[in-house]
Amino acid sequence: MDKINVSWEEYLEHLKQMFQYAKTIQFNVVIGLVRGGLIPGVYLSHELDVPMISFDPHLLHSNGDPREPINLPISPSIIKTVLIVDDISDTGKTLTKCTKFFDNRGFKVFTMSVFINETTTTFIPNYAVKDSEKKWVVFPYEKE
Repeated sequence: MDKINVSWEEYLEHLKQMFQYAKTIQFNVVIGLVRGGLIPGVYLSHELDVPMISFDPHLLHSNGDPREPINLPISPSIIKTVLIVDDISDTGKTLTKCTKFFDNRGFKVFTMSVFINETTTTFIPNYAVKDSEKKWVVFPYEKE
């Protein structure tokens, strides 16, 4: 299988592109999806001076319903809009269920990913930096 090996330098450039888009939208908190969304989530949180929380998509069924009760540290009465961030929208399943979860609780949701597989995904984020073109992406923080 063809691979895209992303260097730290390339990855930082991708994060800077995400930042350029993120600063054009209004949101109150970054939601970094465990695991791949944590690094871009922390980066955007620091650059935009916006709080970030981590969220584990494995706590959700595919339809966005929680597998068990989830206590969120935010409320849509105070935090109106969230930015959900992940490393890749490959199949689209993770971003789909997370978007449904937060949308069903009354949050306005924006989504971003570093990569997108435009051929296979069922979820197109509001912004993605690069199409993986059906290649396996190896991020700089991963083992090959």
